[in-house]
Amino acid sequence: MSPSSKRRKLWKGLLTLGALFISFNLILLGWIHIKRVLWRENFDKGIQLGSNRQFSESIVFFDRAIDLRQNDDRAYLNRGIAHGELGHELLALSDFDHAISLNSANPVAYINRGAAKCELQRFSEALDDFEQAVRLNPLDSMAYANRGKALASLRNFKRAFEDLNKALELSPTNWIALAWRGQVFKWQGYFDRALMELDQSVKINAGAFEAYSARGEVWYAVGNWDQSMKDYSQALYLQSDYLPALIGKADVCFQMKDYRQAAQWYRKALQTNPHPFDASLGLANISLAHRDYSEAARNLERALNSLKRNAASTFTHQDLVVYLRRAKLLQLNGRFQEAVEALDCAISIDSTDGKLFEERGSLYRLLKNDPQADKDFQHAAKLSLGDFEWKALFRPNIKSKLLSDGQAIR
Repeated sequence: MSPSSKRRKLWKGLLTLGALFISFNLILLGWIHIKRVLWRENFDKGIQLGSNRQFSESIVFFDRAIDLRQNDDRAYLNRGIAHGELGHELLALSDFDHAISLNSANPVAYINRGAAKCELQRFSEALDDFEQAVRLNPLDSMAYANRGKALASLRNFKRAFEDLNKALELSPTNWIALAWRGQVFKWQGYFDRALMELDQSVKINAGAFEAYSARGEVWYAVGNWDQSMKDYSQALYLQSDYLPALIGKADVCFQMKDYRQAAQWYRKALQTNPHPFDASLGLANISLAHRDYSEAARNLERALNSLKRNAASTFTHQDLVVYLRRAKLLQLNGRFQEAVEALDCAISIDSTDGKLFEERGSLYRLLKNDPQADKDFQHAAKLSLGDFEWKALFRPNIKSKLLSDGQAIR
């Protein structure tokens, strides 16, 4: 073969390889473009369905988007939001963790992860996320509002007000900050101020079912059952599966002694979320009112399990209520020693409540354990009266002692 033929053959081979290389890259670019288009279609459809509160359907499209592009934090973030709206807090946390691992500079991801932790009663952990969101965007009104919410839940009202006020300074129409400022006023017993804040919140956002429900709680606290029922009904009209409003409506029915309706609303709450503490406790109270102690025991156990499921870092008032109800139930069934053990748990949560020691003292009296009963009664008196008054009450009577010894008092 001549040199010129070899050169032609070499060039032909090179041209063939070049053509193959170009074709391969064109195909690859085409596939990348198709994947990008498919990702966008699925992602946008997920957003659209989520905006219409069709969260289960939106998750399907976010799943497809993630399959097409696994290194994009937006699909994980929005899928997590959908899971959170459906009450799947642990799945939501997993998605938010993944979104943050892909993009640690997005304050929205930290806000949403903090909100999921709040739902799980993990307020201290949530506070860390909200603080990171504030660091990333110091002008984000929602970051301050959510940090205020976490601080309020931890009963740090001073700092909570500072954050909620800052949120309103940045955005005067932040209805969430107003609603939570109302919640704080309610917890502090300032019901008129709470109603003012919540009134303003629903004026800004007529669709704020959370604010209507919170206002219903305030009316409930002041004993206005009719107005409370109206606000809970409005919240459920706007969001038919909103758990606090379902439980609130059941609580109002219970207070009005309409136990049948109360039980229906508590059961509807359990259908919405099988783990709410208040619904199980409410059903236990109805069972106690009907003297159905075995059913009350089952519901109390469910209530306690819901608290354990939340894996809160510290005991809460809710734990205390369950142990008190359990102690009462066991006492009614004559199981006094087990009732004492339930009160032991309650006292381990709050050792400053004299009534708990008084209750346990009564049980020890029924068990014929008089020394322990006297000890509990004395401790209850000390907590109720204060240290100085208690010492005066239980100080030995010197005058009586001297007279008994036959000595004169001069």
